[in-house]
Amino acid sequence: MKSKALKIFQIYYLESQKNTLDPAFTPFDNTSNPHPELYETYILEKIFNQLDHYSEDLIGTVSHKFGIKMKVPGSTWLDDIAANPGADLYICDPFPQDGYFFYNIWGRAEKSHPGIIPFAQDVLDAVGVKVDIKNFPRKIALHCNCNFWVGTKEFWRTYIPVVSKAKEYVLQSPKRDEFLLRHSGPDGDFVFYPYIIERLLTSYLVTNSNLNVHKFVPSKPDIEYSITTMQLEVMKQLVPGWSAIEHELAQKPIKEAISYQKDVVRDAVVRSNLILGRDPQDWTLF
Repeated sequence: MKSKALKIFQIYYLESQKNTLDPAFTPFDNTSNPHPELYETYILEKIFNQLDHYSEDLIGTVSHKFGIKMKVPGSTWLDDIAANPGADLYICDPFPQDGYFFYNIWGRAEKSHPGIIPFAQDVLDAVGVKVDIKNFPRKIALHCNCNFWVGTKEFWRTYIPVVSKAKEYVLQSPKRDEFLLRHSGPDGDFVFYPYIIERLLTSYLVTNSNLNVHKFVPSKPDIEYSITTMQLEVMKQLVPGWSAIEHELAQKPIKEAISYQKDVVRDAVVRSNLILGRDPQDWTLF
């Protein structure tokens, strides 16, 4: 099958970021975003509203941090897309280590953004994405923690209205301030809204199994994506025996699997703390 023409916008927010952009992508000037409180929703809607003006079959977005996060040039992702034609959506995820530490994409969200789950569930319910986050399945092949994705125009036409509906729900919600104001968490201050929107995609995909989704997996080992010394050591403990652990996870009901994975990670953390000369009960991974 002939590969389709594509355009991937790389979003930058400051003039100083232009020098960091990847030549494989098309620069998207977001220096004068009139609605910064909407984060990438404003950008996605702007592209959506101009969709018919693009001649390309596939349209996507990445941030100016693509190279830093994915650790590969944009051309590598374009080559992977060209080698796997016919998908409705192409995704990539710069945090493969999360699949070792957490059962699903929302487990990671709650760790970094405490209290996000009930707000996220309200949004999913409001937009008709019928999934219970407490029983969210383990779908590593659909994990997309950032808005790094490329879709057909038909995908844009079906998915972006869901994003817009989520935005309108939040803006009209009596909890609007809680969605949009900053909260404090273990990784620093955060805002619920953009992180919910980022994970909305994976949640949408879980409930739309008819879509053909291809996930780009760089050739670099997962362990190389560790972002702290502690993560690296824990990954060294987990990776060699992970196939057996993944098999166990697949055999268990979701709640049992989540508990089992937490125990496995906890044991690896204790061993890693001892190796690094840290307090064995220090659970700081990020």
